[in-house]
Amino acid sequence: MQSFTDANANGKYDSGEVYTWDTTDPNAGSVDMYRTWGAEWTGFNAVPYSVWNVDTTPATQLHVVQRDLDNNGRWDGKRSGNYNYIWVTNVAYDGTSKFDDGDDANDFMYHLIMLGSDMPVYYTVDLDVTSNMLAKSGTITITPARDNLTADSFTFSTKYLLENTYDCSYIGVWPNPYFGYNPEEKNAVDNQIHFIGLSATATIRIYDLAGNLVSKIAHTSGSDEIWDVKNNFGISVASGMYIAAIEAEGCDKILKLAVIPPEQRIDVY
Repeated sequence: MQSFTDANANGKYDSGEVYTWDTTDPNAGSVDMYRTWGAEWTGFNAVPYSVWNVDTTPATQLHVVQRDLDNNGRWDGKRSGNYNYIWVTNVAYDGTSKFDDGDDANDFMYHLIMLGSDMPVYYTVDLDVTSNMLAKSGTITITPARDNLTADSFTFSTKYLLENTYDCSYIGVWPNPYFGYNPEEKNAVDNQIHFIGLSATATIRIYDLAGNLVSKIAHTSGSDEIWDVKNNFGISVASGMYIAAIEAEGCDKILKLAVIPPEQRIDVY
């Protein structure tokens, strides 16, 4: 700031007072100004600040759009009353207007507020300049917690393939012993013994104590499998002890189970 009009005669600059500055200063610039939301473009006016992207080499000056609610053609930095919001765009600054009011296709506020369109904006800045702040030059550095954008892409790689974490200790059988009844059964001939905790695929072989294969079951999905308490010929098995040998994914399990089928009577006339 070179000078200002001390409107309230307090000997220092206050927000809203008219000021002048060196417009040839490389840190100064011009911005597209709009009066308010969805309102008309008021001009490409000089302001005592500029915005730079310091992540590039060299740093890139960026184009800025400013709300000028009191329509005085300058940046007051006064939050109360005129709210000189600053929109920092990703458009490189070249000293010319980029969002003039020639037509709606180029109108920043029309697209941002009236249409709700996406605009090339990095940040929205709302500064509240207190007394005498414009009397000295300075730099404000903005380091945001960066959001992911639709144009961002990510590549992930793993060091090792996932190992099979299935454990045969999960496998069980119920009811055991089977006393001719299971609450899951729907009727007197719907005998069910459940093998639980199985891997996605498994093979269950059921043997009698003499080592004879009684039944073979191919399990293909889920974690449970039902044995209908019948042999491979569809005949109900006799009461006794049985051995279930289960081949699961990556491990085996041996189970003993006692089977006492329900009493069945054949009426003879």
